[in-house]
Amino acid sequence: MKLYFPYLIFSILIISNKLFLFNEEFLILICFIAFSFFLYLKLNSLVNSRFSNKIMLSENLILDSLNKIEDNLIQQSDLNKKIKKFKSLFSILKNYYLNLVNKFVFNFTIYTDNLKKSNFVTKLYVFKLIELEYSKLIFILINKKLISLSKLIFFANNTLVIKRFKIINKINKLILLKKI
Repeated sequence: MKLYFPYLIFSILIISNKLFLFNEEFLILICFIAFSFFLYLKLNSLVNSRFSNKIMLSENLILDSLNKIEDNLIQQSDLNKKIKKFKSLFSILKNYYLNLVNKFVFNFTIYTDNLKKSNFVTKLYVFKLIELEYSKLIFILINKKLISLSKLIFFANNTLVIKRFKIINKINKLILLKKI
């Protein structure tokens, strides 16, 4: 208020010396300026707080969405690590299986030469059982990975807060319904 005091004295001097004539337009202008000034003083903090609340709400929504995306990416990287580990275990299993088959074939030829193929049928049956167990193991491993991938896709489609992802998910569901 101290800053407005010199302006008040200056305006009183101008009015008292009759430099301005008070007609209707000038009085309306003074009233409008005074109204705008008091409106600014009274509503400035209210509008400021309203905008700051909106900004904070938007920031919180974006931060929540980014945190969920970060968690999703961490899960994705963990899944990628598990897939790499699965690939390495699978290659080890493959090498072991190939070595086993090579040893088996080599020993089997020696055995058949020595025993004149007396137990050939039983060895093939055992080999077939090993192969069945191996295919079951592969099926179980692939099934576990597919289940974890489907859970991750379900999480990404249903828990993200950002409207753009929800709209894309709804569009994908519409396309699937049209295909059906």
